[in-house]
Amino acid sequence: AVAPGRQRASAPDDGPGLYTFVVTTAQGTQRQLHLRHEAAEDEAYGTQPLLAAWQAAGLIAPWNPARLAGGKAQPHPPDRSLLALALALFLAAVLVDRLRVDVAAIGRRLHALRRRSTA
Repeated sequence: AVAPGRQRASAPDDGPGLYTFVVTTAQGTQRQLHLRHEAAEDEAYGTQPLLAAWQAAGLIAPWNPARLAGGKAQPHPPDRSLLALALALFLAAVLVDRLRVDVAAIGRRLHALRRRSTA
């Protein structure tokens, strides 16, 4: 025990991966997850050497958003009908959320209307 409620343990280093530690004490069972990554992942900064080699070979190219827009750097303006639809759906959702609908009262009125129409 290191401190109240804290324990210290050693585990073998089997390399990078997801580790699960399960500890059972008088207070119950506790499960902890630990993701250990390769130390070499922290050593590389900037462009990975393999990516630079693939780019030099012409296998990959840097990200260019203008290629997706067909050579146009400016995006298309938003469709106003879709914006109006989104606004209408939002307002409808707010109304449904805010209004208190008395279902029993609606049922009583419908029942009264049926009686009038049959009478």
